[in-house]
Amino acid sequence: MRRLFNEAIKIIEADVTWLHDAAERFEEVAHMLPKSQRASWILLTDMYDERADTHARLAAKMRHPAHA
Repeated sequence: MRRLFNEAIKIIEADVTWLHDAAERFEEVAHMLPKSQRASWILLTDMYDERADTHARLAAKMRHPAHA
């Protein structure tokens, strides 16, 4: 059971990395667009970063449940 729990944590942590990487790519795209088209891409960047932060907090709570 603990092994499966640890695997779940690793998946969540991989998601954190993927989400932050995706946010960085969206931001790069946004800065290549005309200002009139940037807003939605910046919003998407913020949403992915926020989701990554949420996943990171979840993984931390799962790793250290007594500190949550």
